Amino acid sequence: MSTLPKKLQTARRTLANGFTMIEIIIVMALGFILIALGGIFLTNRTVTAQELDRAFYAVRSELARAESDTTTGTDAGGIAIFPHSVTRFQGVTYATRVVARDVLTQFSNSVTITGPSEINFTAPEGVPATTGTITLTDTYRTHTITVNAAGAISIQ
Repeated sequence: MSTLPKKLQTARRTLANGFTMIEIIIVMALGFILIALGGIFLTNRTVTAQELDRAFYAVRSELARAESDTTTGTDAGGIAIFPHSVTRFQGVTYATRVVARDVLTQFSNSVTITGPSEINFTAPEGVPATTGTITLTDTYRTHTITVNAAGAISIQ
């Protein structure tokens, strides 16, 4: 007969049995699946954020370029805004532009651009004939670009 108390004998048997190899493999497999799903989610979110940043800086750059083109040249110009692209154009309006001089910048469908249909700058002053706020959004974030009556381009 053993001299150990009954509870201690039961605890010793449980520790000796431990986990089976199958139980350990199942737990590890579930852990790897969770890690993989988390990695996919983070990668997708990072790619979407990079695309939004690219679109934001491209729209800002196209606005600045359109304004610069009108102050250094004799022709008016601006940008036309579409849900997934912007077009820098030369002309008083997008409808009356010089099509051969269009510069189209497209973005993925994960980025949506809203705002006025076009922002025009007058030559040779570079003052905007139309002003407004352009909003760029993805699933997680929003950026805004504002063009005021003085031609200042501000970002948020």
